[in-house]
Amino acid sequence: MATLISSRATVLVKWMLPIGWLGIVTAVTVKSVDGGSAGLDPLFFAGPLAFALLGFIMVGYFTWGLADAVHDCGDHLRVRRGRTEDRIRLEDVDSIDVTLGRQQKVTLQLARPCAFGLQVSFVPALWFSLNPFGHHPIADELIERARAARSERRSDFMAAP
Repeated sequence: MATLISSRATVLVKWMLPIGWLGIVTAVTVKSVDGGSAGLDPLFFAGPLAFALLGFIMVGYFTWGLADAVHDCGDHLRVRRGRTEDRIRLEDVDSIDVTLGRQQKVTLQLARPCAFGLQVSFVPALWFSLNPFGHHPIADELIERARAARSERRSDFMAAP
């Protein structure tokens, strides 16, 4: 049985954050034009355009590469981003990086490329902790299970004649 370990809000964040950012920049620009403070000077629109592009680049860098859903299936993870889905065996996970802070991001570094390349990132399901720098329990468990799967693979390789 597969368990969803990624946040259900990932798709929402990937689409609503850029749309919201663009909406705020547009609203401020329109309000400034309506107030008459900008006139029709084309240079005035350079600032809002720069903010819109900067926001899109930052949001794109941090969220568009995230997997939409990650399911834990025991010995492997089932990862979906858009219409593409792939299976990642835990023994193929070389390392797991966790960004610290309020919203954590888990990045899997893979030994073999999957449909998404050598790196898969996702936001784990929400959890509550009073320690803002504590690791997510899902990430800690994945780290241990991937380590165990890799050591089992090595021991099987060494035992083979």
